[in-house]
Amino acid sequence: MLANDSRGGLTGLFTLAVSEADGRLVFAGADLAEYQVWISTPELGNRFIEAALDRLRDRFPGKSLRLLFLPSKAPLDWVAPDRPWGKACHLRPLAHPLMSLGDGARFRESLRKKSNKSRLNRLRQLGEVRLQRLTTADELAAVWDEIYTLSCFRLAAFHRVEVWERADLRRALYLRLIETPRTIHATLLRAGDQLIAAHVGVYNREQVLLGILVYSPLVSKHSPGKLHLLMLAEELAKEGVPTFDLTPGGEYKDNFATHFDEVYVLNIFFDRKGYLNYKTTRLAVDAGKRLLGMADISPERIKDLSRQVRSKLAHTRFSRLPQNVARTLKKRLWNTGEMRIYVMDPEAVIRLPNPQVMRRDCLEDLLCYEQAEGWQLPKDEFLRRAAAGLENGNHIYTYAEGGRLLHYGWLIERQVESILSEVGQTSYLLPDSAVLADFYTNPLARGRGLYQKSLPQMLHDAKAIPGTQRIYIGVMADNRPSRHVIEKLGFIYQYSFFERRRPTGARRWSNAPESARSAPQA
Repeated sequence: MLANDSRGGLTGLFTLAVSEADGRLVFAGADLAEYQVWISTPELGNRFIEAALDRLRDRFPGKSLRLLFLPSKAPLDWVAPDRPWGKACHLRPLAHPLMSLGDGARFRESLRKKSNKSRLNRLRQLGEVRLQRLTTADELAAVWDEIYTLSCFRLAAFHRVEVWERADLRRALYLRLIETPRTIHATLLRAGDQLIAAHVGVYNREQVLLGILVYSPLVSKHSPGKLHLLMLAEELAKEGVPTFDLTPGGEYKDNFATHFDEVYVLNIFFDRKGYLNYKTTRLAVDAGKRLLGMADISPERIKDLSRQVRSKLAHTRFSRLPQNVARTLKKRLWNTGEMRIYVMDPEAVIRLPNPQVMRRDCLEDLLCYEQAEGWQLPKDEFLRRAAAGLENGNHIYTYAEGGRLLHYGWLIERQVESILSEVGQTSYLLPDSAVLADFYTNPLARGRGLYQKSLPQMLHDAKAIPGTQRIYIGVMADNRPSRHVIEKLGFIYQYSFFERRRPTGARRWSNAPESARSAPQA
């Protein structure tokens, strides 16, 4: 949308687009545009947007438009209730965190604090920790795929967003923009050769905006994102940047902010019905949040439960529903299970082949996970648990093919307490034990020997862990194929944990020694 004066000079501009995915009217750039607003001469700030919306309503009847986020200095007289568009808009304010950088002394001091020094020292075990500034397209292109994978992993695990929309165009845009001075500000945080965090933001005149911020889950317990932000703030101060715009959204940003101003979410409706529906829904949502808050139940918890139910239904074959229900009831009310525990001496691993078929701690493979069976976790929950496992220093071994994760299993370097959920008991191990656990093979790949190929590779890696004296694995007694593989490799049976379920209750017992059934005394 354009406006010109009598001499043809530009007096107003409002850039919009139609989404290829669903036909929605969106601000040009969509989620890539952190602040979404029209530009005009000061005297036309309100009149220009009213005229533009009048034309859009004629062109897109029944549609709506959302501006996220509208800057604090945008002219807003036109949304007053007595103005024509005031009864077709909903304006919601949000806190906007900003960080004054000064001379950077505050960030240097923070990095010298005991907690941050400890984190840096642990990261230095991987190699020299350094902040690297990227200034060319070639430098950014060399790490872009890794940044993209880290971002996709976090988005899928914690925000249920599968991938960036039109990732190829986003890559091309950033590689082109970085060639123009003071357009893109990109930095990496490395420990040795390992990329542990990255940030790619844009300049807004004298400010830099927080943009793509990612960090590796392999070292997340050392707070690489926090360390990167502190080092980045120090670097921006050296470069003479006065303010780091942390952008709205995300509670962690408030902890870094030195001050706040206000931005807005603006919803505009081109018909009365759409506006009234939105207002009704908004009132219901706000009331629901208040009720959930009184009951101490988070809205995210409700969403999770709803999503889990939908996921279960999506993977249920309703023609077999009666059989499935009967089988589940029988297993819960009338079943006897045995978890068999096996052990291998690390020295016995030497004679085994080491096929190196699986990839270790590969986020690209984890992103290929699909819920293949109804009992499995939804993708975001699977990825959250994988992130937690990696953060705790565990390692996941994966095999993916054709964009689908077909097999995975975990190596826990040091485990002294193992929860055996299948039989409702806990097994206790000596602290110098490694554990192989939580294996799964997609039904499409069963019979291909993936379990048999992954175990030797994991055993060789377990043996290489300094101080490992024994390697454990558990398997249900009725899983005869897995038991055959385990025993053929040379694992020795040690003891079992049992559970017998009846309608009157459950009985649990074990033939394990007392040390394996009771937590060690402090």
